[in-house]
Amino acid sequence: MRRLWWLLLPIAAGCSAPVETVAVKSVPAAQAAYQAPAPAPEVAQTPPMPIAPMPETTQLAAAVEQYSPDEMPAMANEAVEAVLDEITELRKEMASLRHELSGQIEDLVSELREENQALRQELTRLSALASSSKEAGSAVPVPDVKKREEPVAGEVEPAEEPVVPALPEPKGPSRPFVFTSVKEWGRSPQEAARMTPKAASLAGVVGTVPRGSGEKDLVALGLELHKKYEDHDNVHIEVFDDADAAKQYAERSVADDAHRVLSVSKHAASGRDAVLIYREGLPLDVTSGTPKPVDGKPE
Repeated sequence: MRRLWWLLLPIAAGCSAPVETVAVKSVPAAQAAYQAPAPAPEVAQTPPMPIAPMPETTQLAAAVEQYSPDEMPAMANEAVEAVLDEITELRKEMASLRHELSGQIEDLVSELREENQALRQELTRLSALASSSKEAGSAVPVPDVKKREEPVAGEVEPAEEPVVPALPEPKGPSRPFVFTSVKEWGRSPQEAARMTPKAASLAGVVGTVPRGSGEKDLVALGLELHKKYEDHDNVHIEVFDDADAAKQYAERSVADDAHRVLSVSKHAASGRDAVLIYREGLPLDVTSGTPKPVDGKPE
């Protein structure tokens, strides 16, 4: 019972306490006490987009941040030394390239000089060859004839046919007929057309065949070479049955008639165009396919 009393005592005390009255303010006071809402904050303008630093700048800044102010001079010296080393290497490479280029230019100039000298020598040789060919073409070779007794007075001596000696048969076993070129020179019609002023095309050949080659093989070879270079203005081909004779003609334009067996000659300005084979040094015209002396009479 005593416990119940102690529980009810606080409740009774609360009920008997005076009620706090709340004063009601007047309308003007309420309006004065009313606080207007705060104005809305202004919307801040969007700042411009920052420009991202270049990778190199970022890397440099990051590298600089790794060093203290005391270490900066040492780092700057290392950077300067690295740049100086790179410049030194570049100078060495430039010097090497300059030296190599100078050597190549010297080699090129030397080759051009040699080629120019060779062309001058070839021009001189061709000029001499043209002069000798012109002189040789003006004189018609006449075969040797045995001396005859004095004709009887009043007797008309008949004209003699040129004697063409028979080609001796080759001794020993025959070798296969093969034409070997020893030297070639000249310029094609296309090359001649590109020259200023326009020049005549030229085909020059010096070659060899086996010693004792037959006439049919020589005639066939001559007509084949004539057909091969028919589009050239000038053609000069000499064939020998001896390698030394061919080399002598290729180097000094000196023909050994004892070993010359075939010639193909064409000159557009004079109209000369002939294929000749030789019997013991005497020429036979085989341009038509049938051997005949150079005076035009059939064999």
